[in-house]
Amino acid sequence: VELFTHNHNMSSTAVPKRIALQRNLTTTSSVASSNSVTPFDSPRQSPSSTSLSSLASEAQEVKNTKMVDTYGNEFELPDYTIKQIRDAIPAHCYERSGLRSLSYVARDLLCLGTTFYLFHNYVTPENVPNVYARSAAWAFYTFVQGLFGTGLWVMAHECGHQAFSPSKVLNDTVGWVCHSLLLVPYFSWKISHGKHHKATGNLSRDMVFVPKTREQYASHVGKAIHEISELMEETPIVTASNMILQQLFGWPMYLLTNVTGHNNH
Repeated sequence: VELFTHNHNMSSTAVPKRIALQRNLTTTSSVASSNSVTPFDSPRQSPSSTSLSSLASEAQEVKNTKMVDTYGNEFELPDYTIKQIRDAIPAHCYERSGLRSLSYVARDLLCLGTTFYLFHNYVTPENVPNVYARSAAWAFYTFVQGLFGTGLWVMAHECGHQAFSPSKVLNDTVGWVCHSLLLVPYFSWKISHGKHHKATGNLSRDMVFVPKTREQYASHVGKAIHEISELMEETPIVTASNMILQQLFGWPMYLLTNVTGHNNH
């Protein structure tokens, strides 16, 4: 209590307001008894670790630290406006050419068809008798087709944003055809995706990739597991696992169960 009183009387200029507001002061009444501490609760911060004196030293350290880029040069936050950025883009970049866009769609379809023809006719038991080599070749086929298929998906994505051409009819027609080939509900996706861009990062209005709050996550997996997950979420193996699960099952699960979406429907 004496330490807390002493720190409480410090000048308010020693601690930046932003940092002080981000920390909760720990008092003796809020510290759990050591008898209730379990291995799942470790590590636990000591009361002094969140005192004002430690915050002051931490704030001073942050203040004296310079941000540098990957080349070692000091980084300063830019003050560009959106208008300045848009004005720096050449005018022809804003022009939508339906003919050029259709050529990209034709290119992707040609690549998809050519790849299928080559593998279907030449990667056969007669031409590649070794089952392991043939399996590896077909695995490579799925990767290559995924690249071209993603290109086709992106073209339909641009149709949904009306960036494909100046014609809304052409945009929606090409978008519907291309997405239907990939088993994507174009018009439903177009509506939800447009709302996503209007509320990106908003926990209550965004349509997809909405992170769970601590309370929501804890209600599903438990507090102890949640704490362990927080320690693991930046580790390479967890990041790789999440990426593989998202790439393999993310899209179908989004269509079937609205995974990563909100519950406001």
